[in-house]
Amino acid sequence: MKLQVLSLVLPAVILALPAIGQAQSHNVKLIAHVNPPNRGGFSDIWGYTAPDGKEYAIMGCYIGTDVIDPTNPTSPKVTLIPGINSGWRDIKTFGPYAYVVNDKGPGVQILDLRAPASPKLAAEPFKTGAWPHSHNIAMDFDRGHAYVHGTRRGLYILDVKSNPTNPTLLKHISGNYIHDCAIQDGVLHAAEIYNGRYALYDMTTLQKTLIGATQTPSGLTHNVWPSYDNKYAATTDETTGGLVVVYDIQNPKQPKRVSSYHSGSSTTIPHNAYIRDYVLYISHYEEGFRAVDISNPSVPVEVGYYDTYSGFFGGYVGDWGCYPFNESGNVFVSDMDTGLYVVKPRCSPAAYGDATPGGQGAPTAHPFGSAYLGNKSFKIGVRDARPGSIAILLIGPKAGNLKVGPLAVNVDVLAPGAMVVIARTDANGEIYIPTPVPNDTKYDGTKLFAQWVILDSGAKGGLAATRGMEFELFLR
Repeated sequence: MKLQVLSLVLPAVILALPAIGQAQSHNVKLIAHVNPPNRGGFSDIWGYTAPDGKEYAIMGCYIGTDVIDPTNPTSPKVTLIPGINSGWRDIKTFGPYAYVVNDKGPGVQILDLRAPASPKLAAEPFKTGAWPHSHNIAMDFDRGHAYVHGTRRGLYILDVKSNPTNPTLLKHISGNYIHDCAIQDGVLHAAEIYNGRYALYDMTTLQKTLIGATQTPSGLTHNVWPSYDNKYAATTDETTGGLVVVYDIQNPKQPKRVSSYHSGSSTTIPHNAYIRDYVLYISHYEEGFRAVDISNPSVPVEVGYYDTYSGFFGGYVGDWGCYPFNESGNVFVSDMDTGLYVVKPRCSPAAYGDATPGGQGAPTAHPFGSAYLGNKSFKIGVRDARPGSIAILLIGPKAGNLKVGPLAVNVDVLAPGAMVVIARTDANGEIYIPTPVPNDTKYDGTKLFAQWVILDSGAKGGLAATRGMEFELFLR
């Protein structure tokens, strides 16, 4: 099927469906709220998914770290891991371990999540005299390296892959203060808050070689996060009236500002922003959690929000952090005073069913942006598939649960309106099907289900497949 024809896929599928009701308020649903008592306030948040698929929130508080199972909203399970008193605590995970740093004491606290219902300390803490305290920790998930930063003594790189509970200090690099960072495909994306710039460094040999840099608008570069394909990145300026800025980094030597976003009045302050599948998930202090579509990076479109703070102060209150990487589509949000909020944005897809691994693991189905009504830039994609291979997109109004030999089929292809689209992955093992969303309110609330099946000689039966992907058409 020619690519020009593929843009007709989504309208053709949904024309067979009945009209659905109106959108929910703010396009974000509250799933659970957990406010552990006597914590003295809360800070950053991260997540962990156990082998059984259960999702746990890991939230910093003044007296330690809470590991929370919010599966039962009326009776969540909360385990406090005590730590040194600190109003600033940051967490990242690698495998079944969480690594926690704070701004008041040395070392790294390592939490053992192998039995996540009963988490415990694996090391209290990982002892080092290298830094007296650290504001943040980042993870190179490909190499298993933890980057401890915000130390005022430079950057420290730990090997947490070889020995998760007793990491080796691989490298200490002095230089510009890094407030927050992300590491992806050998590139360090650094928010150098006191220099007011976003800088990119080559870390393939752990030498921190500058690739390129740019000043951010308000000169207080708090955090940065790249898109999965290394084409764009978002930064936040943590100051009154600060912006969330989207940069084109396809030429990393010269990052180019393409757009910006700000929520609320000129007195509000953004904190952290993450990009997942070309949607920005932002913790925006008193403006709460915000979801912003950047499928057209030049024109950010707010598609949902949940405000955890009822008042208006114009300062450092409300939503500190958010974790948008759960496969359920649920987002963990931390409020500085009222704890954990588990929310489900309408823009956020959910994975379901089983994947069928190929010769290089299981491919991943994902959206490109969100399916708000009228979004001409929305696409359905697959990545981590066999390069240059036949790719079959199954899409329809009903989920499936069928096993054909080793192949899990997660879309009901016999349902009225279901379609099959045949394409080919590129040299990177990716393909994107343009699926512009009709601007017609009768489709508001329509649920669709998609899956990719890949011709893969390394798979049992010769076919690999993604998990199913459920997504919703919605009025923004």
